[in-house]
Amino acid sequence: MAPFLFTQENKSDSFPLEKLDILQSYINSYNNNWGLGFLSRTNQASIPYRFNTSYILWKNHLPQGLMDLPIIESAWDPRSLSSSGALGIWQFMENSIPSSFVQDRWRDDRMDLILSSQAAASKFIYNLQRSQNNWLLALAGYNCGINHITRSLQEHPDSDYWNLRELGILPNQTEEYIPRFLAVHYINQRKVRYAMSIHWDKSPQWVAFPLKENFFLPALADGINMDLQEILLGNRELWEWITPPEDRYYKIKIPQEKIMEYFDYLENFKEQWVINPQGLTDNANRDFPRDTQRYYIVKDGEDLWEITEQLQISLQSFMEINHLTENTPIFTGMVLFLP
Repeated sequence: MAPFLFTQENKSDSFPLEKLDILQSYINSYNNNWGLGFLSRTNQASIPYRFNTSYILWKNHLPQGLMDLPIIESAWDPRSLSSSGALGIWQFMENSIPSSFVQDRWRDDRMDLILSSQAAASKFIYNLQRSQNNWLLALAGYNCGINHITRSLQEHPDSDYWNLRELGILPNQTEEYIPRFLAVHYINQRKVRYAMSIHWDKSPQWVAFPLKENFFLPALADGINMDLQEILLGNRELWEWITPPEDRYYKIKIPQEKIMEYFDYLENFKEQWVINPQGLTDNANRDFPRDTQRYYIVKDGEDLWEITEQLQISLQSFMEINHLTENTPIFTGMVLFLP
């Protein structure tokens, strides 16, 4: 348990509110029904991720005010994809992610709430070191690339963000990025004053566990008495309702209060892929549609030949992708992958 956690009562400003003559117009752009409604919704959307994100910032000695950055980056949506291809809460491009990140048919770690926040923290520290320990320059570098900022500082030594902005050498998006962030930060530090309506439910503390087995998430959710929607919120990096097969490095996220039930579930987990088909769709949430073309749940009495004939797929390919032979028994409720 972290000794410090961001709460809505923490009112201290973490970033300098300079150039109020410029910021005022950006503050005004949010100080209306649409703007305050947007901030209320995005703050509400952050609740499933706040504990872990806040702890990662604290652990890296970074200001909690950075919790406001995903509001303008992604509206706290792990599946947010920009027109330029940036993805996740922290909007990482494919060419800017750590080499350890996995991107395949099963997962994209840019959407992993823990891994992406750790990568963002490392990037903030790196940017700060290369921008004269100036936070606004470091954040500008997060938007346009720190190399652009360091080149600008070489050409204009001792400049701060506002000087570079006045010189017109920053990209247009970066000229807007910092004032927008500071305006959101200013209002978020004064939620009562702006009468923002937010229901501060408890943020879950997600704990990551390496897997020895592969899980069908609806069955796992049922086994540890969780709603499917809730467990999906903590594992949004998964493209499917199933954990990556044969991936020794994947870690599933479980809420801290469910750890003992998770351990009990592991003890009783006997047959890989065999699940209870009862109620598989009962907990399904329309916000998390599954790709039904990727796997098949065996029905009572079916065999491999019947399934492949019905789906009009190659029996040989079907057996290969599932590591089966013609003599391998299959069971009602078994989850099989489709080629």
